[in-house]
Amino acid sequence: MSSSFEKINYTLRPNKSIERKMMCEAFNRLSFLDQLNNFRYVGMGSPYFADFILFHKNLGITDLISIEKEEAKRNRFEFNKPYSCIDIKYGNSSTIIPNLELDRKKTIMWLDYDDKVSDFMFADIDTFFANALPGSVFTLSINVEEDFLPNMQDSDRQQFSLKEHRLNQLIKRIGKDRLPNKFMNENFNTKNSIKVCLEMFNRQINTTLIARNLQLPIKIKYKQIFNFVYKDNATILTIGGIIYDRTQKSKIDKMCLSELDFLRSDEESYKISAPNLTFREIKALDKALPDKHNSETEKGKFKNKILQAIPVIPTDIKSYAKIYRYYPNFAEALV
Repeated sequence: MSSSFEKINYTLRPNKSIERKMMCEAFNRLSFLDQLNNFRYVGMGSPYFADFILFHKNLGITDLISIEKEEAKRNRFEFNKPYSCIDIKYGNSSTIIPNLELDRKKTIMWLDYDDKVSDFMFADIDTFFANALPGSVFTLSINVEEDFLPNMQDSDRQQFSLKEHRLNQLIKRIGKDRLPNKFMNENFNTKNSIKVCLEMFNRQINTTLIARNLQLPIKIKYKQIFNFVYKDNATILTIGGIIYDRTQKSKIDKMCLSELDFLRSDEESYKISAPNLTFREIKALDKALPDKHNSETEKGKFKNKILQAIPVIPTDIKSYAKIYRYYPNFAEALV
């Protein structure tokens, strides 16, 4: 059975690339808490190591750990490791994370799962929030694509609705006790899957921190900063945030995270959607950006004269204006 990284080149997914750069910009503000090279980054690099390359080059982090469950492909991972400072640990996240000594160093952790929400993810959340040093950041990404009925005879299909199938699949992955009662009658399409995953993850975070704080004189709080939704092949939800205590509150305030308009502290997701543009269109749009009118239109026309002259539909121009600083440039090159 082939792995996800053998089906998808993770460096060529435009929306994921934008998300990665946005996260890097947010991580850069952790310098108000500590020198960035004092942080450790823990992720799931696959053989492309795209996030590792970005965070090493832009943040200067040299303590990097990649968790890889595909131990049978060890040779390929080791061959593609871009820097000597990356330590690849083989095994499932739930066996690796408890041994990372999270209480010894501030950690930026991004668990970029291939899977839909599953029970083991809650154990990973619990381990991190029960042990990580204040000032650490936790992020996870999951597939929230809705389930569809498998091929079956018409007689069987009539007895088994799509709504029931989706509920059964979710319960099979997480267990019935973890699913909040208020969602029991929902049809778990993609929209509702996002809602229930957000609530379940936040419940686990709060439960773990309540238990941890019972033992601590200085209580730890959690501040959500990420809530991204995008679709390259499947729909992906990314959530995450920072833990801190009262001694770090003033430093958290100095990070001015509210200045980054893609950050989200509530249930409303920031939707990343990169328009398909030609290289010439991108260059023409860049000349008009940033736009002081924030790409406003008047009677269907942009106030910005340069934008008016570009033959791209207004919705694509508006989408590009929101993310142009993070838009990936892919080109074929003979190296």
